[in-house]
Amino acid sequence: MDIFAYSVNKMEQKMDLPQILGKRIRYYRKQKHMSLRQLADIICKSVSTLSKYESGQIVLDITTLYDIAHAFHLPVEQLLYHEEIFMSPTEKDSYIPAFFHDVTRLYLYFFDGRSHELVRGVCDISEKVSPQTYKVNMYVNIDSYEYYQNCENTYHGILKHFDALSTLELVNRDTDMDKYIIHIPASYINSPTKWALDLSISCRPIMPIAGKTLFSKEVQDETKEFIQSLLFNKEDYKRLRNLNFLSII
Repeated sequence: MDIFAYSVNKMEQKMDLPQILGKRIRYYRKQKHMSLRQLADIICKSVSTLSKYESGQIVLDITTLYDIAHAFHLPVEQLLYHEEIFMSPTEKDSYIPAFFHDVTRLYLYFFDGRSHELVRGVCDISEKVSPQTYKVNMYVNIDSYEYYQNCENTYHGILKHFDALSTLELVNRDTDMDKYIIHIPASYINSPTKWALDLSISCRPIMPIAGKTLFSKEVQDETKEFIQSLLFNKEDYKRLRNLNFLSII
C-alpha cells in the first residue's frame, strides 16, 4: 500500500484506545528494529505483558507509556492518538477567521528544490492559550498520514489570528536555532486551500530561507499539475522583480 494514500486513522476509528496505543507502540518498535524481548528488557516488563500492551489486551499506565517513549527516544505525544475535534456552534470563537472555522488539522505541501521532492506535513491545532492564539504542533516531511508524528522535523508553537492574516510561530523540537514563521494571508476568506509564505532555516546547507507552502483542509491528490503548482511561477517572479521582496498573495 502507498504510504501516502489517504488513510488518516480510518482503521483506528474502529479500535478502542488501548488497541490504538498498542498498534502505535508496535509500529515504532519495528521502526526502531527492536524485538519484543529487547523492549521488554528496557522497560522491565515481561515479553508476554508487552505483547498484551501491543494487542490492546492490557491498558497502559502512564509511567510505562513514558518508559516506552524514552526507550524509543521519542516524545510521549508521538505515541498518542490525536483525534480531530469538531466544535459545536457555542464553542466557536468569534475571533477565528473563516478559513480556520471548525479546523483542528491542516495538511501542508511544499516542493524542496534541494532534493527535488514534494514534502508533506500535518499541522495539528489544539487548545486556545489566549484570545486569538492557539497551541500548534506541526510535523514536516512525514513518513505517512497514518503515523504522521514519525517525521523528519517536529515543530511546537502557536497560531495567532489577526485581521489581515494568520501567523504560525514555531520552534524545532530538536534545535532552538530552527524557528519557523509562516504567514497565511487573507485567512478571513474561506477556501479549501491557502497559500502561505514561510521563513525558516535550511540545514542542508545552513542558511536562512523563505518559500511558499500550500495549506489544505483535505489531503491533496499528488498529480503532476499539483506538484507543478507548488513551484514559483511567472507571477511570483514578476512581483519579486518589481518589489524586490518574496511575497505571497
